[in-house]
Amino acid sequence: ALIEFQRRDGAALGSFAIPPGRSEPWHSRGAAVFLSVCAALLGALVWWGRSRWLDRVTYWREEWRVWWGSAEEEEEVRTPYLLAPGQRLRNRYVVEEILARGGFSEVYRATDLLDPTCPLALKALSMENAMRPDFRAWMHSRFLDELKALRSVDHPGVIKLLDAWWEDGIPCLAMPLVDGITLRALLQREGKLPQEVVARLVRDLGPAIRAAHRRGVMHGDIKPENILITGSGPETWRPVVIDFGTSRLRQEASLMRRDRYIAGTRLYMAPEQALGMLVEASDVWALALTTMEMLNGEPGAADASGIEDPGVRRVFASALVEDPGARAADAGAWAEELAQLLLVRAGH
Repeated sequence: ALIEFQRRDGAALGSFAIPPGRSEPWHSRGAAVFLSVCAALLGALVWWGRSRWLDRVTYWREEWRVWWGSAEEEEEVRTPYLLAPGQRLRNRYVVEEILARGGFSEVYRATDLLDPTCPLALKALSMENAMRPDFRAWMHSRFLDELKALRSVDHPGVIKLLDAWWEDGIPCLAMPLVDGITLRALLQREGKLPQEVVARLVRDLGPAIRAAHRRGVMHGDIKPENILITGSGPETWRPVVIDFGTSRLRQEASLMRRDRYIAGTRLYMAPEQALGMLVEASDVWALALTTMEMLNGEPGAADASGIEDPGVRRVFASALVEDPGARAADAGAWAEELAQLLLVRAGH
């Protein structure tokens, strides 16, 4: 075949011949093949990840609503509550009122008919946002993880499990009702806390987290929303760690790499946890960020370079090392060292 090139006025510029058996230049055919392969790979990637992306969008949508305070605004359009006031469960527990509602669970105040003097908190797992069967199965596994974690840990700074069962297909947990508010609510009310108060709180939090670690349980979601503060004033405030729904047992933590979904809160999540690995040092990272938030009154970056006191800066830096193997892993020892430095700075 002969291909000729002409100017606009029709004058010939030149020509070249395509060898027999070749209908187009080799580079044009190669580019077409390359683009076709890329399009096929992109299509396969989108098809493979479609359910994961959809469900992760749902998860982060709930995080966004809780963080920016828009959950209350949309409350009216959400589905009805899982349990109703006056409802009797297991012929023993009577639901009184709703206390809190998150993306995947609801917490109710309840009364135990066998011990009416001890108010309870009932946690029911919600499937309203589980769009696919595999996501519902993952949520059930989170419930079982929380059940195993709470059964294995016995510490005054960790919420205690009293009972667990399925109510018409709804997983439920019964725990003592803690008379207090979340650390998040406390920070919103008080702003940054005095150093001596932070020292006392972190000194209690560290051993509670370490007690879970010694039982082989990693919490996976330490943050102000998952810490209840009891007591009537700064001198009597005591923290209690709650919500072990993202926890993992040590022998199962490496299996997070195989999970399609990674639970936790991005703002407090250690680098390795975002990649699917949860270790003791992951909780220390989150504890350090939570403690910095108590001192500053607002969330901050995982960076200790702006702390003036060199001793305090060194302790925070040891908990914010990106490599979990080089990071502080003993929550109790880390908290005690920081508490002593804060008390010295506060003049105690």
